[in-house]
Amino acid sequence: MPARYVHNRLVARAESADRWIIRCPFDLRETLLREHPETFGVRPRLEAHTKVEAYPQEGDLDAMCRAIDAAWEMQQAP
Repeated sequence: MPARYVHNRLVARAESADRWIIRCPFDLRETLLREHPETFGVRPRLEAHTKVEAYPQEGDLDAMCRAIDAAWEMQQAP
């Protein structure tokens, strides 16, 4: 499956055509879940991780792009 990494750390990867995993800080994840519930979700196995699921076929692609940008920035930090 397609994936992008920065410094060997996940930014985003396709789990399937309709489900992506995106790394993001917990505070951003909560904002994304609240503002875009049709676009993002968190399965129990991801709750302890700085990751969120994204559903491109059902949701807001601009919000997904913002999440991916934030993941990129998060991995750039030293």
